[in-house]
Amino acid sequence: MSGNTMRSERTIRALAKELAGEFYDHKSRTKRFRSMDEPTRARALKQFEDGHVEEVIVIVPFREAYPDAKTYAKAHWPFFYDTARKCLTTMLALPDSRIHPNMKKAIYDALKEDWDKQITTVATVDLLQIRNVIHEPR
Repeated sequence: MSGNTMRSERTIRALAKELAGEFYDHKSRTKRFRSMDEPTRARALKQFEDGHVEEVIVIVPFREAYPDAKTYAKAHWPFFYDTARKCLTTMLALPDSRIHPNMKKAIYDALKEDWDKQITTVATVDLLQIRNVIHEPR
């Protein structure tokens, strides 16, 4: 994988994480969000008596699960992925005086790579589903 591809791959994810952090910072100003007692579901690792470790969902106060924007963004950035993609798409329409053409090229490459991955994933899933249908006994 080339260096340019790796940068493109991280562009949307990085913006999604930034948006999640900004959401946390903005929401932390509200009284309900600041409440230490507001319960939320969070993933945690639990070690059992036999020694194996398993990921479990626990109910804990929101601020205990996500004490800062970085922790929140790390767990919730996938929920902001579509918004990040829309923001980058909007940036492509801005005039060159606001967004440098080199930046637009990087954004375009990231969006194209993301689109190509989606198409490949959907095509693979469809192909597997077709194979399963064809090979089912009657």
